[in-house]
Amino acid sequence: MGDIKNQEVKFYTRQQVAEMLDISERTVYTYVRDNKIRVAPNPYKIRKEAVYYCEEVDALVKAKKTIDPASTIAHVAKELGVSRQHIEYLITANSLNTNRIQRKNTVRITLPKETIEKLEELVQESQDKSPKYRKSTYFNEMNNIALYQRFVQEDGTYFRVDLVNNKWGYRDDEGHFIDLESAETTLKLKPVYNINQEPIKESNYVELTLTKDKPEVWLIFDYFLSTRGIENISIRNSAQSIQLYVVQGIISLTKNPLPTELSPFSIAKYITAGDIVIEQDELFIIGSSKRLYTYIKLDNYNSLIKEANIKDVSIGEMLDEILEAFFNQEGKLK
Repeated sequence: MGDIKNQEVKFYTRQQVAEMLDISERTVYTYVRDNKIRVAPNPYKIRKEAVYYCEEVDALVKAKKTIDPASTIAHVAKELGVSRQHIEYLITANSLNTNRIQRKNTVRITLPKETIEKLEELVQESQDKSPKYRKSTYFNEMNNIALYQRFVQEDGTYFRVDLVNNKWGYRDDEGHFIDLESAETTLKLKPVYNINQEPIKESNYVELTLTKDKPEVWLIFDYFLSTRGIENISIRNSAQSIQLYVVQGIISLTKNPLPTELSPFSIAKYITAGDIVIEQDELFIIGSSKRLYTYIKLDNYNSLIKEANIKDVSIGEMLDEILEAFFNQEGKLK
């Protein structure tokens, strides 16, 4: 074929196509398969490598330049940390506006600003319902400290870890905040308890909603943070309350007795999902969901998987949603 650069450019190499379209060389094959670009004839493989007609490649490059990459479904999905299928589901389910750009035989869909903002809200609402929250919002791994963990100063003054405007620090009982860097030079703090325990392989949690204005909730918080460890809890913080998710399991009350100020009743009244039961010398943490083993028809199973993939949820979450909708009909769910 000779030196392409020294001839009138009629073809692009695979590497050139990949660079121009910002795709992998493997994806170039997909573009050919989908008839987005054409590969030039190569009888008896006279050419040393495959080359592609410039016309289609140039048209694709031009089309990409007219589209803000930040407005595509793929980009928005990546930024929000969910699948493309889930974004498409949210757009359809909430009748959100999209822009359709026709390019020869293909249609590109972009999202207007108001749609992207609404998608951010919807994804955040979905995340707020899950105990799997961003750990960086309640655990500083570098310093091995947890949000609201209790510390004590040499003079007996107590502090709790706090996070203010993305800055970690300590707050005393009077509400004064000091950032980590300043605390290192002015305070000599020691943790009241250890926050590290062996991770428990369990995805079922009990949920407690602890209102910050009640002193007993801090005893509950400290008890579970110290006995379960940061590895087995999740914290969701708001101005007035803490949602504390504690992994299912059993705590020995012989090794980890409840503070004398706490009783099973005082803990139970803060439970919003799941249950806590004390039997003899053990505290049973019962998660808010139960595992179900059953057989269903293959067609129903395939439909369940398809719907779960669209909504970007697990099969269990999808099945639970279907059952809840069924039992809610005509007041069947008590």
